[in-house]
Amino acid sequence: MDLYPIREIWGPVHSTSPNVSHFIFRDLARNGSWDVGDRPMPGIAVKLLAPDGTHTLRRSNIHGFVNFSNSLTASPVDVSAPGEYVFEVIIPPGWELTSDNSIQAGVYEKAPLSRPGIVVDQVPQPAGLAPIIVVEGRVETTPRSSSARTIRVEALNPAGEALSLQLDLDGWFSFPAQPGPWQVRVHDAERAVWAVRDISIVGTPVRMSTIRLADRRMPRGSSRRVVDFEEITASPITKVPNGYAGLRWTNLVAVKNELYGGAGYINNTVSGTYVSYNTSGYPVVIAADEPFDFIGGYFGAAWPTAEGEVLEIRAWHEQEVIADETLVLSALGPVWFDADFRGITRIELSTRHYWQFVADDLEFAFR
Repeated sequence: MDLYPIREIWGPVHSTSPNVSHFIFRDLARNGSWDVGDRPMPGIAVKLLAPDGTHTLRRSNIHGFVNFSNSLTASPVDVSAPGEYVFEVIIPPGWELTSDNSIQAGVYEKAPLSRPGIVVDQVPQPAGLAPIIVVEGRVETTPRSSSARTIRVEALNPAGEALSLQLDLDGWFSFPAQPGPWQVRVHDAERAVWAVRDISIVGTPVRMSTIRLADRRMPRGSSRRVVDFEEITASPITKVPNGYAGLRWTNLVAVKNELYGGAGYINNTVSGTYVSYNTSGYPVVIAADEPFDFIGGYFGAAWPTAEGEVLEIRAWHEQEVIADETLVLSALGPVWFDADFRGITRIELSTRHYWQFVADDLEFAFR
C-alpha cells in the first residue's frame, strides 16, 4: 500500500467544498488597499448574480471571507455552469466602500482537469469598508429661561476652521468629520456662558455625552489609562478582576474576539485581539472608592441579531447621579462614546434588551 501516492488521474472531485472567495476588510487607513493593520470584517453581505438572473446571497465569516461554492459535478453549489457571474458587495448604511470595487465580474469556464471542474478567470479583489464619521451630541437647554435660539454651536476642524451647527428642538446636533483633533464650542448668549469640548477623532463615529452649560467642571485627572483587556489573561476568556486599572469590576468579561464566532466581537475590536462584554447580557458596574474620570470608550453590539440594541450609561458621584445617557449599538463596528465624566465613583453599563455589548479601549483618568 502506497501511503504517499502521486496523483496520476486528474479531474473533478465529487465535493461541494471548492470555493471562490470574496474578502471584506475594515479599511483603517481609508486608502482602499488591504494593508498590514487592517482587519477582516465579518457579517457583510455579498450577492452573486448568475447569467440566468438568479442570485445567491452570502455573508463574510469571522475571517472576512465570503465563500461561494463551485463544482461541475457536485450539488448543491452556488456555481455549476459556465458564464459571467457578478459579485456585488452590499454596503451597509453608515458605511462607505474605500476600494472602488463594489461590483466585480468573473467568467467561469469548464476545466475538466481541475478539482472543481469549473474555474473563474479572476478571483474578486479585496473590498474595503470604512464607517462614515459623524459626530453627534446634545446641548441641555435647561433652565427653561434658555432656549435653543440663544445658543450658538460650532465645531472647529483640525485646520482650525469653524463649522456652524444647528440644534433641533431637543438640543441635538450632528456634523460630518474626518480623523484628527476637533473642538465643539457652545455659547449661550442669554446667560453669557460657554462650554468647550475637545474631541480626538480616530476613525469611528462619535457620540458625545450631553453638554450642560451650567456645569462647573473640575479639571481632568492627570494620570490617564487605556484599558484594552489584552494583558489580563492568556486564556481565551476570564472575568475582569477587581484591581485591574485600580477599579472594581462587576459582570464584565474579557474574551478573545474569535471565541464565540460572533461578528460583533470581531468588528468591535479596536486594538489587539481581546475585547470585553457584559456577561449574559446583564448590567456592568465599574467603581472605585476615590473619584475618577471616565474619558470614553468604544462600544458595539456582539451579535448581528442585536443590531440597534441600546446601551444605557449612568454615572454617579457617591449617591448623586451625574449622567444618564443612551447609545445605539451596531455589530458592524464601534462608536466612540465621548463621556468626559469627571469626578465619578461609579458607572453602570446596561443593555435595554439584555443582549451583549462589546467594549474596547476604555479610557480613564485618575487623580
